[in-house]
Amino acid sequence: MEAWGWRIPFLVAGPLGAIAFYFRMKIEESPQFRATLDAPEETAKSAAAADEDTSNGPVHLVRVYGRQILPAMVLVAAANTVGYALAS
Repeated sequence: MEAWGWRIPFLVAGPLGAIAFYFRMKIEESPQFRATLDAPEETAKSAAAADEDTSNGPVHLVRVYGRQILPAMVLVAAANTVGYALAS
């Protein structure tokens, strides 16, 4: 396994990646995506309006969603602490 066996997953993944790339190039885009590409002016206007709403970036997110962010941070920190403690 150490001499050559580690290469087997790469040899399997190469053709699978090529097949996935082929399928991705042959699949047609959805009607909604094509409609978005056909209307660039409307998209640009809506993107400009969205930029105005989120002009403060992370500060705005913390102000609006602070009560949801804090428990999420605590849960992720606890899970990582337990994971690292068990792994070491």
